[in-house]
Amino acid sequence: MMLDDKDREIIRLLEENSRYSIREIASRVGLSHMAVYKRIKKLVDLGVIKKFSIIVDPSNLGYSCAYYIMVRVKSGYDPITVGEKIRGMDGVSMVNVIASEYDLLVLTRCLSKSEAYDVLNKVRRMEEVERASPVYIIKTL
Repeated sequence: MMLDDKDREIIRLLEENSRYSIREIASRVGLSHMAVYKRIKKLVDLGVIKKFSIIVDPSNLGYSCAYYIMVRVKSGYDPITVGEKIRGMDGVSMVNVIASEYDLLVLTRCLSKSEAYDVLNKVRRMEEVERASPVYIIKTL
């Protein structure tokens, strides 16, 4: 599958704001609205665009604690399986498998420091986890 510069620009605009109308995108990339509609449909059908979503400011929802937990999985355990188990925990927003001295990067968003501490301890107590190190988020830009 070959993407051209127009496809890439459409993707960039949708990443910037998935609420841009097809007409708005068309005027920005210099194509007709029908051409943009067909290109977006093609990108979705091919799996290039997986979903359209929103970005929420967690602090406006009352989540005062946000931090990452860097997780090293014990030898013999599958990081993906462990990550899926962690993803199901309350307070966990996202789990990424990473290439590092750690295996997983877990984003947590909690209502209180006490709740954040509970999530960290649950991860640390897992049989499959060798090490879990928190990284507190000071500011999201």
